[in-house]
Amino acid sequence: MNPTASVPARPLWQREWLVLPAVLAVAAAGTLALRWAARNTTAMNQRPTDLLDAYHPMAEAMVRGTFFQPDGTVLVHRPPGYPLLLATVYRLTGSLDPRQPAAVWAQRVLMWLTLIPFYLLIRSACGGGWALAASLGLATYPFFLFSAARADYECFYTPFFMLAVLLFHRGLAGGSWWLFAASGLVFGWGSLIRPFVLYLPLFLVLVVLALKSWRPRAGGALIMLAAYVLALLPWLYLSNRGRDELVLMRGARAFVFWDGLHSLPGWDIARRAQQREAQYQVLDSVADFGRFLREQLRDHPAETIGVYLYKIGLSWYGTDSGLYQRPILLVQLVYLMPAVWGAYAAWRRPTWRALWVLSAACIVYHWGIATVTLSCLRYLVPVMGLVVFFGVAGLTDALRRARLRWSC
Repeated sequence: MNPTASVPARPLWQREWLVLPAVLAVAAAGTLALRWAARNTTAMNQRPTDLLDAYHPMAEAMVRGTFFQPDGTVLVHRPPGYPLLLATVYRLTGSLDPRQPAAVWAQRVLMWLTLIPFYLLIRSACGGGWALAASLGLATYPFFLFSAARADYECFYTPFFMLAVLLFHRGLAGGSWWLFAASGLVFGWGSLIRPFVLYLPLFLVLVVLALKSWRPRAGGALIMLAAYVLALLPWLYLSNRGRDELVLMRGARAFVFWDGLHSLPGWDIARRAQQREAQYQVLDSVADFGRFLREQLRDHPAETIGVYLYKIGLSWYGTDSGLYQRPILLVQLVYLMPAVWGAYAAWRRPTWRALWVLSAACIVYHWGIATVTLSCLRYLVPVMGLVVFFGVAGLTDALRRARLRWSC
């Protein structure tokens, strides 16, 4: 071996110091272009009702020091993660406007930063080339850019979700036990922002226990779960102090299930759900909703099954307002059809199996939550990067097969 021989230069796409700023710049440019192009549309300028009705009052109470009520309890209308981030912006800027530029830009920047753990996740399993292609795919995905342009709630949740998945994957790949603990803490913070991921860590632990090849890492998965519970304990203590009933993440516990039916105009089951709520005023127990659903399965089985089959598909293109769903469906099909083939192609690569299973588990969990609650694409945006990765794998495999056929 010649000690004076020069080391071959790394390809440009393997230089993270160059690739990551370029990908972030693509996402920023796409976001700003979309914001300008859709600046006069209702979809871009619609103010989320939850922001004004629940999250902003909690953030304002944190800034004013009135978060703790006179009886010692705390406001539990929503989990505290998103209000805490808003309160941080309010305190830094001195303004209590939830749509002030600083709050909007903080959410956009966080959404763009999702691309860093996403790139590192794909690179750790598949290599730099795949990571660059998948990251560029996510950086140009229209509804990733739309969420960033509108500064949706997902902007605060998505980067922490992707970071937790990266840490958990590194742990499963043979990393140190602290990676599992760190992933649990980050999953915990994600749950405090978006409560629908409350049971995701438990679901991932069950997946690990179910797979024989991952059982040697079951101890690490349990460490992740313990760290996750530890991250939630302060909020569980504060939110349940002085209360007679257990509050996990929010006061209106079953509201999201009823809301998932209210958003389906034209279905008789939606009308019956509204009548039931009007009859009893407030049904905030999951047991109340379960009782209603059992009654519907008994009395109207075909319609009840049909509406949830419809919601399974609607989750991939639905909107809160019900507007623009057909064009969104057409765009989604461009990404989903290659992803289905890509999932098959990726499974055939043994070194990709861990990423495949982890990605599939996260997609299925978010998809399931969107199906039983509000069936809209917004809930699936955090996992669409994983779908885009499968789509890149599908397109690459299809092109490879096409070249082989043409060369014969």
